[in-house]
Amino acid sequence: MKNTNSDIFKNLSFLRGIIPAENLATALFVALKVKKEANKPDDINEALYDCSQFICNKYNCNNVFENKNVFLNFYQTVSSMGLDWIDILNIDTGKFGPMQIPSSVGNLLLDRVCDNISNVLIKDGEKFSLTLKDIVDKNKNCAYLITTTQVLYFEVLKEIFAEYQNVEIMQVGMNDFEFTSQKFDLILSLPPFGVRMMVEQQRDFICREYELASTESLLYHLSFTGKLVAILPARITFATGRVEELRNFIQKMYKIEEISELPTGIFSSTAIKTYLFTIASGMTDDVTIRRYKKVVDKKSKEVSIKLEDETFVMSTELEDFGDWNIDKIFARQDDDWQNFQNSNTKRVTLSDIATSFRGKVVNSKDETGAIGVVNIANIKEFDIDYNSLYHLDTDERKISNYILEDGDILIPARGTTIKTAVFKVQQYPCIASSNLIVIRVNQNQILPVYLKIFLDSPLGVKQIKGLQQGTTLMNISYKDIMSVEIPMIPLEEQKVISEEYEKELSLYQNTISAANDRWQNVVKELQNKF
Repeated sequence: MKNTNSDIFKNLSFLRGIIPAENLATALFVALKVKKEANKPDDINEALYDCSQFICNKYNCNNVFENKNVFLNFYQTVSSMGLDWIDILNIDTGKFGPMQIPSSVGNLLLDRVCDNISNVLIKDGEKFSLTLKDIVDKNKNCAYLITTTQVLYFEVLKEIFAEYQNVEIMQVGMNDFEFTSQKFDLILSLPPFGVRMMVEQQRDFICREYELASTESLLYHLSFTGKLVAILPARITFATGRVEELRNFIQKMYKIEEISELPTGIFSSTAIKTYLFTIASGMTDDVTIRRYKKVVDKKSKEVSIKLEDETFVMSTELEDFGDWNIDKIFARQDDDWQNFQNSNTKRVTLSDIATSFRGKVVNSKDETGAIGVVNIANIKEFDIDYNSLYHLDTDERKISNYILEDGDILIPARGTTIKTAVFKVQQYPCIASSNLIVIRVNQNQILPVYLKIFLDSPLGVKQIKGLQQGTTLMNISYKDIMSVEIPMIPLEEQKVISEEYEKELSLYQNTISAANDRWQNVVKELQNKF
């Protein structure tokens, strides 16, 4: 890379008001093309501007320059800073640019390029820009196919690798999963996360979510000894339904070599929790499980990643777990979890004894409304503050499916902390807001207070944390939470535990209240002496 100061370039551009963020990559592409195709480096300004118009027409680019002076100002800035083609891919344009793999993660991918491979597919090559040339240069005897869905990046990648005889650049459509019949020894992939576009139902994929369908399609392009290294959202590790079917398919048909949790916030453009997977052709006996943490150098502020935890599980064990939740795997290696697993107590999943649903979206409040709305803020350390509920004025029939029942467990679907509460029926109907998950238990099998006690325990919290899809902010699906394992004991024993909990909680709260009243009275008496 000729220039590593793309951020400086961006800041200068913004400060000088030359080009807005969403047009920056196009503007730099045009400027570099003009620099390359102009008859002479010192062409007069009019000729340079005419050339820019020609470039825009030739490559079907939007003309992002308001006038000749804007272009010339921008062109001179680019020329003075010595920027190159790779810098177009490295421009941090936020939501307008591609999701970039940071160097720290790119180096993990670089380690997967070895001497015994003959061909590599790099899907959406612009995302690998910070280490892309290093990956290609590591094995010059290998053939590389680099794809992109964007016309601009297609042209840029061709310029970057113009002198490379072993690199082919291909533009493919988002839904063009059969873009090649080749088989590859190594495939590197970072599919788009959270793309609203779903794969058509008639396509023969297990999941319709784009990132999962894309991953499944790439598996079919592996050679007999090939490996797919893919970065995927956390949901693939624990979600049920079709996602679970995809996990089962991969475990039965392929070899999972590695599941690694990447650090929180390592991708600047998303807060989604991410994992790095290595999936190979064939079968395996064990799976390496890793967790990385982010390290920031105090002086240079350079970000790197460091291995924090590492273990392995047998492939048969991973199948028995029913998911790929590495928090659960690491948790099961601590003493508490081992004792839980080795105990004679029967264990069931929440789905065996309860149902769940997400609360209702409430767009308006009405203090005179007859419907109470429980929100995250109403859930305190031990119970619900019913006095602070806001209300809703609507026909009860319209919200009948959301009316809370006595004993419902409420837990935040998003936020920063895990806390639970048992709902107690009020004199007026109540619903939960959409920020809450409602767990409705079969009280002939499990008592609500007993379930709350377990969910608040270290074992319960570890399992819930393992379901988080977000990073800084928790994001839990009401479907996924049903996979939490619960120790089942006879109802009579549950009743003894629940009654002791409620008795001691009442004593604790009364003691705190009495102590607080006494303190307030003492302070008041002392202040009255003045």
